Amino acid sequence: MSLRTLPPVGEPIVLRSPAPPMTFPGFQPVWTGSGTAALALAIRQAAAQRSGITTPQVLIPAYGCPDLVAAAEYAGVQPVLVDVGSDDPGYDMGQLDAAWGPDTVAVVGVNFLGLRERMDELAAFAAGRGGWLIEDSAQAFPAPAQLSEPAGLSPAHAVVFSFGRGKPVSLLGGGCLLVNERLVGTLEARGLEQSHHSRGTRYRAKVLVYNALLNPTLYGLVSRLPMLRLGETRYHALERITGMPETPLRYLKANAERYWSLNRQAETALAATLAPHREHVTDLPARCPGRAGRLLRYPVLVRDQYAHGRLLDEGRRAGLGITSMYGQVLPDIPEVAPRVRCAGALDGAHAFARALITLPVHSGVDQRDIRNIRECFDRVFGEG
Repeated sequence: MSLRTLPPVGEPIVLRSPAPPMTFPGFQPVWTGSGTAALALAIRQAAAQRSGITTPQVLIPAYGCPDLVAAAEYAGVQPVLVDVGSDDPGYDMGQLDAAWGPDTVAVVGVNFLGLRERMDELAAFAAGRGGWLIEDSAQAFPAPAQLSEPAGLSPAHAVVFSFGRGKPVSLLGGGCLLVNERLVGTLEARGLEQSHHSRGTRYRAKVLVYNALLNPTLYGLVSRLPMLRLGETRYHALERITGMPETPLRYLKANAERYWSLNRQAETALAATLAPHREHVTDLPARCPGRAGRLLRYPVLVRDQYAHGRLLDEGRRAGLGITSMYGQVLPDIPEVAPRVRCAGALDGAHAFARALITLPVHSGVDQRDIRNIRECFDRVFGEG
């Protein structure tokens, strides 16, 4: 097994050019201690708009991060899981229509690794039923063109960002809830506690450690420590909502600008790597070209379970940063199961979870890594 191991995701954090917080035309930002907290505020606000409902519900995709459930639970809203496509992380629209009921207050559209949900379609869907559309953009960050005019960012009532470890724009923590300016007058931020002040020297030290651990050799050593449980999908309850500390927030603009400046050579090279194997795999960005922006990881579906397992095993031994992402649907996570309700069968989500692998595309991926990934695919599918 290779000692050198690529992190599946992660960009270095820059500590230059402190600046005031960014602005988002057409939206009012609420800076929070985490992306989960931002989502909880959004869901709670959606429920507040339907005060006559005593048992509010929110629709979320059945394949996704357990933090979706944690946010809904904190907000006091029942999370209802809706099936996704077997070859698309977006909702099965027929199942979504059937899942919406009189107690539904919102639907969460998730941007999955840079593959955006069909937001215009979901906006019309929610508007026709009197509920909110919340865009969870924890795994993406808007391009400059989207921030140039109010209509460019999102048709949603609210948008959520996360600045945690491994996010597109990471500050080691924090989040943001954007509320459409038309709704700001109804925004309630009760429960938003003041966070502890983050000292600059301590924060800088954390950033230096984080940046160092993105080195493949150091990451390879740390990833072998079982007590850290790196990459494991777990449920973490949201205990409280706090504001975002001032120190990391000052570096948001610099890190957003660095993110925008990164090239996408790894994405292009991986698309070429997958092209000869289209008989065996589904290249999700190629399948959803109109919805694919800059990727956090490159998502691929491998239907044959033997090949799927081989790619993961060989990728792990070679330290290539290949993962199965969450690896299971939300109700199969023990801590999540008693907290959710399923709106019908989840056949698409189960098929998607079984088939998905992700490939790294961050700036630490070099030509040697691309070559090794290509050779791994060639071995598994008997070519080359």
